[in-house]
Amino acid sequence: MLRVVFFRLAYDRIYTLYKDNVPEKRDVRPPEGLLYPAAMALAEGHIVNVVDGHAEYLTPDEVVEKVVALKPDVVGCGATTPEFPHESETLRSIKQRTGCITVVGGPHVSAIPAETLCDNPHIDYVIRNEGEYTLRDLLRVIESKGSARGVNGLAYREDGRPILTPPRPPIANLDDLPPPAWHLAPMDKYYFADPHSGIRKMASVITSRGCPFNCIFCFSMHGKRIRCRSPKLVVDEIANLKKRYGIEYIFFHDETLTFDKVRTLTMLQDIIDRQLNIEWTCMTRADSLDEEVVAKMAESGCTRASLGIESGNQKILDTARKHSDRPTLRRAYQLLQKYGIEGRGSLILGLPGETRDTIRETIEFVKTLDVKVAAFNIVTPYPGTVLYDMAKAGKGIQLMSADWKDYRRWGNAVARTDELSPADLIYWQKRATVEFYTQPKLIRYYLKKWVTLRHGEYYLRPFKNALRQRLRSALKGDFKLKHL
Repeated sequence: MLRVVFFRLAYDRIYTLYKDNVPEKRDVRPPEGLLYPAAMALAEGHIVNVVDGHAEYLTPDEVVEKVVALKPDVVGCGATTPEFPHESETLRSIKQRTGCITVVGGPHVSAIPAETLCDNPHIDYVIRNEGEYTLRDLLRVIESKGSARGVNGLAYREDGRPILTPPRPPIANLDDLPPPAWHLAPMDKYYFADPHSGIRKMASVITSRGCPFNCIFCFSMHGKRIRCRSPKLVVDEIANLKKRYGIEYIFFHDETLTFDKVRTLTMLQDIIDRQLNIEWTCMTRADSLDEEVVAKMAESGCTRASLGIESGNQKILDTARKHSDRPTLRRAYQLLQKYGIEGRGSLILGLPGETRDTIRETIEFVKTLDVKVAAFNIVTPYPGTVLYDMAKAGKGIQLMSADWKDYRRWGNAVARTDELSPADLIYWQKRATVEFYTQPKLIRYYLKKWVTLRHGEYYLRPFKNALRQRLRSALKGDFKLKHL
């Protein structure tokens, strides 16, 4: 029996999107990427704890103290690229004080496992891609003090050099996995800023894994083949979350929730038939939405859907292998608007071929859509993506930083295009955000929300920040919206 501890750091402290104070009740999703492997470790009979520094808004030092107090034998975490340097330092501190075995999973280390081990000698094992069964086998090896050589999906150090075992194939039947270990998480600290009702108690649910698309900016740990949980088990999990923890809102964390239309309609009808009366949000693609699906989404409680717009310029979309176009996006957002679902759009500024004119085209296009929330991300070539290889080779985009802490998408740029410098991209991100949120139609929309929403502080942050910027520019002229 091992003492196994999983942790995550405070996301807000890494990204620092806004300068104002962080509300106590803010958007915080449970770390299902840790709760699945935690459930697997529990099923093996180990003593397992989860320290959620994001939910409790802990400093890294406070996370270290909490983990050390649990006297772990094994400590694990999962990391995206900007999170990795901070989590690596946290692991270093924990290992120095406890002598524990350290394990890291997640997209960053899955993309560059050998480099991770070479640059971080305090990390003992890297679990690549889907990690539940790899972790199970690793814990058995650790418990028996055997060799990890036979555990597929691992990267580890032997004789001072990194060893990569063969990759483990994607999990064929997701229904075989034990359900997430919700009871290990602080379930009273997870909230979503719902556009209809304000802050709601929430949980995140995964109904499928995998993505068959080939966008150059994305790295999928789960492979190209979509594998789905049975609709009944998904709805059972939602019902249990509501009954046991009082959950009011669900974040479906699939990469494309509505990819399989028949399965989607079956699952949503079950939510309706059981009268669960929950609300929910999801990420999906415009080309997987039609009127039948959107109507069922609304009937079953969907209040927001997020689509990847990426760019308003078709040539850039084609270069990014997005397989999308402006008419399809427009129709999707019109459907969401028709059925009272708030449309959210995710965009990327600085993809190969980007210029001032194409950014201007993107901003003007988004303004014409029925979009209420827009995230203008700065292009960030993450390891493992086609875009990263293009940036390293200087093909339409160039890397300007090798420091993973800089890879944040917000308020910082690590790449440039032929025309746009990192400073230009930072400027255009601010400008696009301010222009979008201070359109007259959105000012009216958000002022109404300001009056009617219960605990709407976090939901209103992007709008209020943009409005402050716009007013400041009008008073001081320090934000030259009209002169670039």
